[in-house]
Amino acid sequence: MFAYSRRGSAASTGAFRAEAGKALTDTAVRAVKPKDRDYKLADGGGLYLLVTSAGEKLWWLKCRMHGVERKLALGKYPDVTLSAARDAARKHRHSRDHPRRRHPRITPGAGSSRWPGW
Repeated sequence: MFAYSRRGSAASTGAFRAEAGKALTDTAVRAVKPKDRDYKLADGGGLYLLVTSAGEKLWWLKCRMHGVERKLALGKYPDVTLSAARDAARKHRHSRDHPRRRHPRITPGAGSSRWPGW
């Protein structure tokens, strides 16, 4: 029933697709049932649905920042729909700043050889 994703084997990514080469549909997401272990359903572009053994469906976005893999939680299904998760993933891919960055970049003060506040 499930085939490996074309982006990598299930051993390396842990992600499956309902059919290889096709994105998820809302009907497929609604019909997903929990299993003994947590598993992922990939949508493409790093977006995937994590289905927990307790029955929760969580949207995650896998991305790379400066060569380091990061995972960004987008929300719980059905609070965050498939289209909303895709929009959030698209916005993140086109933004220059990582959404987890909370602090502004610290730079040396004008004419100072020391970092401000140190």
